[in-house]
Amino acid sequence: MQESFPFDHVVITFPDTRAAEAARQGPFLHIRRKYPHTRLIATTDPHDARVGSGGGTLAALPVEGSTVLMLHAGGQSSRCPTQMVLGKAWTSLPTREHQLITPIEVWIQQCHDLFQGIPKGALVVVSSDTLLQLPHSIRPQWSSYEGVLGLAVPAPLHTAQNHGVFSLATHDNNHHYYNDDSEPYVASCQAIYQKPSLEVLETIAIRQHAWIDTGVIVFFPSVARSLRRLAQSTLAACTASGLETMWKRESSGESLMHFARRAALPVDLYTHFLQAFRLEEGSSLMSEKKRRYCEKYRADGISLGTLASIFDTLHRHTLRILAFPKGKFLHLGTTRELVEFYAMAHPPTRQKRRKEDRLQLCASFCEHLGLTHRLHALTILPEGSDSDSNTVNPSAIIYHSIIESTCEESCIGANTIIEHCSIETDHALRIGRNCLISGLRYSAKNSTGNGDIPFTVPDGTLIQVLPLRDNKGKTIQFVHMVLGIDDAIEHKRTLYGLAFERFLSWTFLSDEDVWPDEETESKQTLWTAELHPIVESGLSSASVFSWLFAYTQGKKTSELLDWEKISLSRWKSSRRLSLAQIRNMADASKEFSYRQNLIGRDLPNAKRLLISNIFDALMNRELSPLNLQSILNDFAANGKFDDVQRVLLVLIEVISRSLRNEAYDICGQACAVSSSFLSDFNLIASSCVQQLNEMLGQITWEGASFVDIARKVIDECDTIKSSKDSFNVLSLSIMLEQASFAMTRKCICDVASQWQLSTPTESILNQWVLATAPARIDFAGGWSDTAPICYHGSSVVGAAVTIGDNVLPLSCRCRIVSGGRGVYLCTEQRNLVSGALEACASQTLSRFHDLQDFRYPEASCALLKCALYTLGMMLPADHSEDLQFNMNVFQEALNSFCGSRESDVMLEIISTSLLPHGSGMGTSSILGGCVLAAILRCVGKGINDIRNYQHYLIEHVCRLEQHLSTGGGFQDQVNGLIGGVKIVRCEPDTFPLRLNIEQLALPSDFEATINKRLHIAFTGQTRLAKNILQDVLRRWSKRTKEITETVEKLVLGAESVQEAFLDGDIETVADCVNDYWNLKKVMAGPASGVAPPQVENAIDKLMEKGLVAAASLCGAGGGGFLVAISTEENVTKDELDAASISESGCNFVWHECKICSQGLSVQVLESNERGYFDIKWHKIGL
Repeated sequence: MQESFPFDHVVITFPDTRAAEAARQGPFLHIRRKYPHTRLIATTDPHDARVGSGGGTLAALPVEGSTVLMLHAGGQSSRCPTQMVLGKAWTSLPTREHQLITPIEVWIQQCHDLFQGIPKGALVVVSSDTLLQLPHSIRPQWSSYEGVLGLAVPAPLHTAQNHGVFSLATHDNNHHYYNDDSEPYVASCQAIYQKPSLEVLETIAIRQHAWIDTGVIVFFPSVARSLRRLAQSTLAACTASGLETMWKRESSGESLMHFARRAALPVDLYTHFLQAFRLEEGSSLMSEKKRRYCEKYRADGISLGTLASIFDTLHRHTLRILAFPKGKFLHLGTTRELVEFYAMAHPPTRQKRRKEDRLQLCASFCEHLGLTHRLHALTILPEGSDSDSNTVNPSAIIYHSIIESTCEESCIGANTIIEHCSIETDHALRIGRNCLISGLRYSAKNSTGNGDIPFTVPDGTLIQVLPLRDNKGKTIQFVHMVLGIDDAIEHKRTLYGLAFERFLSWTFLSDEDVWPDEETESKQTLWTAELHPIVESGLSSASVFSWLFAYTQGKKTSELLDWEKISLSRWKSSRRLSLAQIRNMADASKEFSYRQNLIGRDLPNAKRLLISNIFDALMNRELSPLNLQSILNDFAANGKFDDVQRVLLVLIEVISRSLRNEAYDICGQACAVSSSFLSDFNLIASSCVQQLNEMLGQITWEGASFVDIARKVIDECDTIKSSKDSFNVLSLSIMLEQASFAMTRKCICDVASQWQLSTPTESILNQWVLATAPARIDFAGGWSDTAPICYHGSSVVGAAVTIGDNVLPLSCRCRIVSGGRGVYLCTEQRNLVSGALEACASQTLSRFHDLQDFRYPEASCALLKCALYTLGMMLPADHSEDLQFNMNVFQEALNSFCGSRESDVMLEIISTSLLPHGSGMGTSSILGGCVLAAILRCVGKGINDIRNYQHYLIEHVCRLEQHLSTGGGFQDQVNGLIGGVKIVRCEPDTFPLRLNIEQLALPSDFEATINKRLHIAFTGQTRLAKNILQDVLRRWSKRTKEITETVEKLVLGAESVQEAFLDGDIETVADCVNDYWNLKKVMAGPASGVAPPQVENAIDKLMEKGLVAAASLCGAGGGGFLVAISTEENVTKDELDAASISESGCNFVWHECKICSQGLSVQVLESNERGYFDIKWHKIGL
């Protein structure tokens, strides 16, 4: 059973009426819901006159006899400017319990637990801009105490010197402190020090620690009555009623507010009151103590009579100390301290930096409070590693925020804090490390006045945007407050982390421009400096501060970019406020309301819209972002499955609907998004995977669960072998990714061909049919041709090329042998120059079972098997399992396939590549075309129209690669099977793919120019394009703006390079190739290995030496061949060899490379032995 709240009243004091009113309309509502039977009171200093913490305590005392918890919310917080409007006690703390808490709420809960059994009529006063950590099991016996108790915990001396310190009696202090199991104990107090020097602390320290005053003071009932008596007599000038009585008595015609500010008596709780209580000070006479007390504090402007009365009233009571040896204290006094505290909310950061005392203390409090680094955060930016750019650093603390910057250059740095944000911008937003971004709210999207202005926030910068109001209480504009995290507000030493004088010189401003009303230098501080511009609603900080990064980087004003100059001019011409003015003009009520609306309305709406947009984007085949990282981040922070369930429900609805409608492209994309979502969930929230496993069977659409619908789509894919056991999150993610690939296969392979073969003619028996083809190089547009990316339209430019001495490096020879049986397959790897055999693999097929591994690229002769399958060499779909192993069934099918009706035949297929495996020059695709062409010619099938025949082969190579599960696009086979330079465009949303192939008519002599400057090198590194392809498709499935814009640039790049070819402009061709290489790297991502360091270093060397104008790895990248365009026509192979030598031993092998006007060529050879090979077959003109 929950214990009742031990206080009748909770009184929270505020620096002024506006802050108190704002709290009543905001956080008080939440506190009241939690403690409905306790009266919650918001008070201020009377008539907004300053009466100090002691006077504020007296002024706020409720009726006598009630038990009161009084929380002082703090004053101006000038050392922590982002908290000055509402006070540090209202600092937002994001917790793993999916809620924001404040130090006020932490204190109320802590006092609920700690003060059970407090005597009726007691008063507990707390300074709530601190945090206190006490052992949970401790319950002091409050009824056994009387007088006054101050709560103390041990603190290092360097911390204690900035706070109040108690010197405890020595008779049992050492015993308690040195006992590791020591419980809290009550000790006599010998002295109280305020911010003592280290020398003083050394005299009272134990283990280099001192007993710090936590700001918690317990006044038992008799003392509380004494305080009330003071409030009604000697210190009446501290209360509203006392000041009003005095004002009426004086009757000077002065307003009550002006009178109160003049007559109010500031009294401090922790000096004037605490020092007046009886301490254990030895044998000093009371009269002597009183004399010292009065002499010491009369300098504070309090009369001797008043001080004597305070002393006489309070000295009747004894102050003792309740010491907690295992307690911990944290004061968030400055902006730097606040940033360091928040930074510890990220667990890896806590682990990395625990050795430093203060950071260790911050980490302890973060763990104790259950703080998290993400809460309510909707950030449409990818999460990155500690070193990634264009990402949100994992150690960034983000809560409240909606940050929808989809610009590829946007990033948020390490240990940066972003609270209550809602930015939404189309422009680059680069926030540095260790920044504090608070408040803010503007949408730069389509906003006039912001322009195309990126905003780079330097490391260690504080930015806060606050609403202002006029004298009538109406919100007018916003002030943009910008400082350096370590700028000392009470001085003017630094601004934005650099010398203040440097700033004045750089901006050509004088002291009068910054302090127009302050003539004395002592008052010229950052608190009074008018530095913070007022900006109209909707305008970004970039509009007035985009010059700031240039300034901190040492740029001269003459070196500023145009938009930086405009921004600086706008800053200088704006009306600017000081922190002191902002404190009085800020609309605290509007700020509270904004935060509440952001959490309670805007963020939930944004998440619902995000999830709803996922459905629309998928079903309508839109290119909208499908990145659900923010949903997962929020789950990782709060552990609530609501949004996760909503996402999965949307996804299974899309999968189910699209599968029913045979919209396989939509189904495939939904499967890819589902796979990515489940995989990311497994990484981000591994401890919750079991719960999600159970939930997958409970999330239903039209009566079918997520797992049921996933099984249904997997069953549609004959290529996926699923377990009959129940799925878990990880296995389902893997299966759904395979299903997405299978849906692509259905889009390519399960639609009727546009091109029909002619009636078979007589087969060619006992003679080799040889098909040869050039390799290809790609100039622009690659990846846009890859399914499913090409579903949205694509454009690629490439060329057929010979390598070395006019060599066509790819071929397939095929023959039908009368009287034989089965299929002989062989793949050869031969030397480019001599044709000598370097490697081969062979297999003889005699049963359909021998064909079963055709889908696995690693299987022996997989490409050749897949070609047979693509051309129809397969069992009927309704076959029985036994037929798989029946040799006669296989032979009968082979005889029919080869057109032999009378006798058995054997089919022999030998593919040859003179290029290494993983060359990047379209080897497998072009070889696939050669194999298909050789087989078709051998069995007497074809199409009379050459262009239709080329389209047939291109389409069926696409099908072959889908069956082979390597995927890929169409540019390889187009550029290898058709000669010359070509641009290939694909119409969007058309199945089967409809290609428009245009051979470019180059200007006279331009081909010769290209050939003289075109070079190719084998890098010595091979890779399987399928691996990089999977990385690209995973990135594509999330439809990030970076990826969709990159694809758009790839397509535009193809159109640009086409124009350059037609214009004979080789320099523009080179520029386009360089751009293309950079876009390839973006598509694959930084961790894909697309750009090996050795290759990048070699390219840099070649360009530094002026030998190469452009370079790019062919195809998907990752290794293979590098194509280069030299700066001059006379660059030699020896020069290239020397310049590209790698220190790591990865030396390039350079070859000649020429545009080849001849594409696929098919001819019949004389009969010869199976193992015979002639390199002349691969030479043009021989």
